[in-house]
Amino acid sequence: MKTIFCDFASNKHKVLGSFCSQYFDRINGRIGLELIRKDYLQKFGPKYQQRFQRRLEELEKQHLLAAGASIRASYGNLLTWRHGFAHEGTVPANASYPEVKRAYDCGKEVMRCLASCMNR
Repeated sequence: MKTIFCDFASNKHKVLGSFCSQYFDRINGRIGLELIRKDYLQKFGPKYQQRFQRRLEELEKQHLLAAGASIRASYGNLLTWRHGFAHEGTVPANASYPEVKRAYDCGKEVMRCLASCMNR
């Protein structure tokens, strides 16, 4: 995510790129969908917020039809599992390896969606 925002900012303006690289240097685990939409994208303007929201909704519908699972819920689960493992050292007891793998793939789709929205 850092790379997506920093590359976009650098392509816009050298100073903006420098600011973004420092601002996003410490976001670490703060990568929830609401934070992306309401905090990070808001700094770039409503056009990017709306574009991300629209494309994420389209992605959600496509994924529900194709896989029968919510991409938003899978992404949220992935963040929850990561938090538990990173901060408490616990392996998710209620998730199987295939579920974690699917959630990881959903996370990559969310990042692709975000990257596609951050174009001029």
